[in-house]
Amino acid sequence: MFLFLDFTTDMSLTLIGRHFFLSKKIKSNKNISEILVIEIEKFFNKAKINIKKLDTIFVITGPGSFTGIRSALTFAKTIQLTNNTDVRGISKFEYLNLIANDENLFDLRTILIFHRKMQFFSQNFKGNLCISKPKIINFEVNKKIFNKRTSIICDNNILTSFDDKKYFELFNSNIHFIDYNTKKLKMLINKKNKLTNDPRPVYISSNY
Repeated sequence: MFLFLDFTTDMSLTLIGRHFFLSKKIKSNKNISEILVIEIEKFFNKAKINIKKLDTIFVITGPGSFTGIRSALTFAKTIQLTNNTDVRGISKFEYLNLIANDENLFDLRTILIFHRKMQFFSQNFKGNLCISKPKIINFEVNKKIFNKRTSIICDNNILTSFDDKKYFELFNSNIHFIDYNTKKLKMLINKKNKLTNDPRPVYISSNY
């Protein structure tokens, strides 16, 4: 049984078994640390599954809310100590790149995740290999660095977050929007040995 925690924006919980799938998103004005244990307990009660049956906890390590990510990691490591559960980490960049691999998109990729206004989190990959550090870029300032040999991979949430979509039209078919949802996390189960077993929050600073 596998539990996935994505607290980079809201609280997203996903429980996956061989023939079982349950997912829940939680939006709250309260601090995540105040509701975390209660909400996870309610989640497992609904699933009628004992948390001790977990084999692995996957944590999305960022980019996103530093407080949310730290809360998810603290919870996962607590369960690891008490139940000897395996804990693995994967960033949103790595996750979107795994899906891009699965869909056989271009080998050279720039992953973009919306941050705010004209700013995006960005990281480059060549196949499975990460070839740059994650950074924040200004789309208007940095758009010239992209070329036709590079496939631009974006989370579908960009379409609801980014106000001015005309900039994406510059790339035509060279940009691909990927549906970031927990159902596709099933593909990670068979790849868990490639994920870090010492997960830490992704820290990104601006490059301008």
